[in-house]
Amino acid sequence: MMEEMVLISTKATSTQPPVNNEEFQQHLTIQSDGSVLFKAYYVDLASADNQSLARMIHKKIDFRQCKQFFYIIRQLLSEYRGNQSYSSKQSTWQLVFKHEGQSEVYTGLLDGKLNYRGQSLTYILQKTLGIEQLLAFGPVKDQTDALIGVTKKANVTYLPNHEHLNQTIKGLKDCVLSLSLKRDHQLYVENKILEIRYTLELGPAEYRAIQAAMQLERIVKKYTLIQEQIVNGEPISLPKIDEQLSQSYAYQEDYLLHKLKRLNQAIVFQREYGLENFVEQVSTLDELYCKISLHIHPDLFPNLASEVQELYQNALIAYHQGDVFTLNMIATVVSNQNVEQQNTHSFADLFAEQKRLHALKDLIKEELVQLDDEYPSALKQYVNTQEQVTTQRDFLNEQADESIKAIQDYQAKIDILLK
Repeated sequence: MMEEMVLISTKATSTQPPVNNEEFQQHLTIQSDGSVLFKAYYVDLASADNQSLARMIHKKIDFRQCKQFFYIIRQLLSEYRGNQSYSSKQSTWQLVFKHEGQSEVYTGLLDGKLNYRGQSLTYILQKTLGIEQLLAFGPVKDQTDALIGVTKKANVTYLPNHEHLNQTIKGLKDCVLSLSLKRDHQLYVENKILEIRYTLELGPAEYRAIQAAMQLERIVKKYTLIQEQIVNGEPISLPKIDEQLSQSYAYQEDYLLHKLKRLNQAIVFQREYGLENFVEQVSTLDELYCKISLHIHPDLFPNLASEVQELYQNALIAYHQGDVFTLNMIATVVSNQNVEQQNTHSFADLFAEQKRLHALKDLIKEELVQLDDEYPSALKQYVNTQEQVTTQRDFLNEQADESIKAIQDYQAKIDILLK
């Protein structure tokens, strides 16, 4: 004979967490002798676990009614269970039958299909037990109709499952950390290696090709201005033309100086650190930076104290510069530091953190796509192999030679015009 039935129902929400003083969970225990115990809980943000007892009903019904009630519910759930594919973490109700020391557990979503001979299970419960305002299998639109057909991928949170919500946030943090580490590695390590390698291998040839192309552009313009003065019958003034060209092409000098600055930086880095030495210690850099990020990365911990934020910035600089000593020191400092400031006992904080992490995850994914499309990621195609380096260097030298030849031809044309 059935000994006990326990029905736990939890209100569901697809938007906001439950507000303070709102009833959100009910426990209904029915024993085979007809004893009925009903407890309802409401949100109480002032309490330690965010919930308090809202109402309690303890009554006795005829055991024959109880037996019939058990039979009806078992029939309904045995039929429904065949189509049940939701895990307990995604359920809004849980039903436990206890019989001869054994428990049989059913879980599910609020679904209007649960009815017996045209009567909803809520109606049967209310009629049999005389208890109003039941959440379980309720006919209220935002608790029933809106949830029919909900799948495992739906954005619906079932409350008050603190453990599940915390696990969701932990999973999001793991995902965000993984994406952040990938982004930071590409931004501060991989791109640096690419840029320095390209500058050391191809910088001189690229500078020569750019300089020649700019000189060609300038002499073509000079030839055109001289021609215009001749056609207009004006006296040819080379100083005036050179001054005009200097003003028009001042940006070229700035760009060449920028290229020289990059070349000097690469030369200094190669002399002081050595690119290959830096590459060899990348795995060590990544490991130390990961240890530090687990404790103080701002993507995970947005409310760090200013001193901790400064410590992270120092770690980021050390990561970028290949400073293993500094990273080791910072990793030691933060290894036992608990900087988590998230209040895991507050629904509002948990939902806000979940929303923040979802948005951050999408943002970092976009940043990674942009990094792949931007400089210096595009340089990969030129320095992945020595063959690629040689091919690109030959191409740049050919461009420079062609520009120099064209410059000589235009200079010859200008000399003829000036005779």
